Amino acid sequence: TFLPGRSIVRLERFGATMRMGQPFPGVWLPKDITAAGSFTLANGSFDATYAVSYHDYREASVAARVR
Repeated sequence: TFLPGRSIVRLERFGATMRMGQPFPGVWLPKDITAAGSFTLANGSFDATYAVSYHDYREASVAARVR
C-alpha cells in the first residue's frame, strides 16, 4: 500500500463493509457501515474500528401547488 508518509505511519490492513436494507418497497438504503484497520507508528501498533447503524427511516411526503 502506498502512503505518502509511510516513514511516519504504516497501514497494515484495512477493510470496510456496508449492508443495505429496504425500509420502503423498492427503496434500498444503507443499514449499517463497519470499517476496521490496523496501523503502526513509531511507538507501536494500533487497531481502529468505526461502525454506524441507520434506522428509523421516514418516508418524506411533499405537497406543492403551482399557480
